[in-house]
Amino acid sequence: MPALLNRIFGRMFVPAHPVAGPVPFGSRYVLSADRLAIESGPLAGTALRVERSISDTKADFAFYEIADGSAPVANRQSPITPDPVAHCHFDRDPETGTETLWGVFIRSEFRHRRLTTPLIRLTFRELLASGRRHWFAIRKLMQVDSEAGRRDAQSPGNPKPEIQSPLSPRITLRNLGIGLVALRLGFRPEPDIDSMLSPGNVKAVQALLPDPPDPPGLLLRLATQPGLLVAAFLDPDTGMPLADAEAYERFVSPRQLLRQTFNGQAIIGNVDYILPRTALAGFAARLANDHAELKRFTAALRRGARN
Repeated sequence: MPALLNRIFGRMFVPAHPVAGPVPFGSRYVLSADRLAIESGPLAGTALRVERSISDTKADFAFYEIADGSAPVANRQSPITPDPVAHCHFDRDPETGTETLWGVFIRSEFRHRRLTTPLIRLTFRELLASGRRHWFAIRKLMQVDSEAGRRDAQSPGNPKPEIQSPLSPRITLRNLGIGLVALRLGFRPEPDIDSMLSPGNVKAVQALLPDPPDPPGLLLRLATQPGLLVAAFLDPDTGMPLADAEAYERFVSPRQLLRQTFNGQAIIGNVDYILPRTALAGFAARLANDHAELKRFTAALRRGARN
């Protein structure tokens, strides 16, 4: 079955034609030393200060508003604070060259403004340029609060999922933005999701209510680790999460979710994601700025690729 999953996800993410050069990805930005200037998207005109702390085993990136007034955050509605706008943390394995992203935190007023993609692109680029051999993974993509999930997930009783009660602890899809970015870069779930979503392993299914601007979703309780999964359906035309809560209330079975995931019409969270070898070319093309970088990045990824 793992071989079958590799073939399916390979078809989903491998470019239809060989990658001839760099591929635009996300909002345009210019990085000059420690200054990140965003040139397109909802935050166009915004400048952020970048602080880096990189060692052989850890890497942290923090992004702060620039308070000199020369480039304020576009369309801001609150005073500048000393707190970071965003930060990203990686574990680094010097033996294998694997860079594992543990999470991207974005302050509430900057969420849903297309900031995730340039942050991921910038940090991946800097790590990829720092050595001869690299590979990438993401830890617990779209992680869910497991205790709240276990309190709220109900016994299904029938194929139709329970609907979250307004009085129950609020569970929403977290970090959905990074999930979408991960899919577009070619990442796939590392564990065997076919086994996870087998009928005997799924003990409860619950439709999660939308919590604007967060969309609706699904919460699935499993008999095996990781215990809980979350999922969002994607519009096949736009690739964005479906806002139709009724689509989740009509959810039929875990196998339906598996088929939608294979077809690129759903994203599953609360599991680790890994970059497959089949996604190497497209991944490098979305990080490179020019053909010379594309050649260097591709070579570093080939040396670090898992068998």
